[in-house]
Amino acid sequence: HAIITPFGNGVKCTPQSVASHSLYENGDPYLHRESSGTLDITHSEFTQHDPVSVKISGARYIPAEEYSVKLEGVELAGYQSVIIGGIRDPLMIRQYDKWIGEVEDEIRQKVQRVLGDQLQPSDWRIDIHAYGRNAIMGAREPLINEPSHEIGLAVCLTAPTQELANKIAELSRQPLLHHPIPEWSGSITGFACLFNQAYIERGPFWRFCVHHVALPHDYKDMFRTEVVTFG
Repeated sequence: HAIITPFGNGVKCTPQSVASHSLYENGDPYLHRESSGTLDITHSEFTQHDPVSVKISGARYIPAEEYSVKLEGVELAGYQSVIIGGIRDPLMIRQYDKWIGEVEDEIRQKVQRVLGDQLQPSDWRIDIHAYGRNAIMGAREPLINEPSHEIGLAVCLTAPTQELANKIAELSRQPLLHHPIPEWSGSITGFACLFNQAYIERGPFWRFCVHHVALPHDYKDMFRTEVVTFG
């Protein structure tokens, strides 16, 4: 058996909180596959051991026929600048999808016009996350048709160099601030930037690129081991 006790004051484990962790990053909540084997908790029991601890009993370990090593890795995907801001105007929110689509088109046109000799359209990207407008769940959002009274935008601009990412961010500011909409008379400034200057340098942007399993002849050959004796 195992007894799970939390660190920190004012917190406690419950059978539900410990059992629910079996769902974390596991394709099967009952069979947890690791390098040297599988932990089978199909018939496990989670019971309150003391006021803050939980006892897990009944788990079964199944050794693997072949030892494996999980490999994960990233690659440099460019450099990024981010503009953070929001809109509160009900006229803009009502036609947000049309507005943001036109803003993105205008940004792409400006980048092509100003930086076309340095960038191809496939060399850079713009990703717009609209918080308050299904940014987290996307199409799976159950309240997708609920109206918003404000929308927070994180506009992520990725390019081959930080200098180019900054320049694209500078070119993006004006369309975000002043792109016109129907129902509005006169000039418009409907996007409120959180910072001035409008963009933040994020620096290198890394993309997940390796999710693999290696089957070494001897797993110890894959890792350098150094033993240090203290005292």
